[in-house]
Amino acid sequence: MLLIRMQFVLSFDILEGKFPWTYDSKETCYLLEGKVKVTPNGANELVEFGAGDLVVFPKGMCLLL
Repeated sequence: MLLIRMQFVLSFDILEGKFPWTYDSKETCYLLEGKVKVTPNGANELVEFGAGDLVVFPKGMCLLL
């Protein structure tokens, strides 16, 4: 059994556009709905996550959302 302690819940909508995002600390995200496409810094391909996915972003990771 996996137990996760939630520190906060963040909800935001991005309809269009792209913006850079850097994680100042390790962050674990569970997507409740929708999907997100990200490009890790230095990568050429998109990575897509969707509802029901649990994703861990390490400290210092840079993405283009």
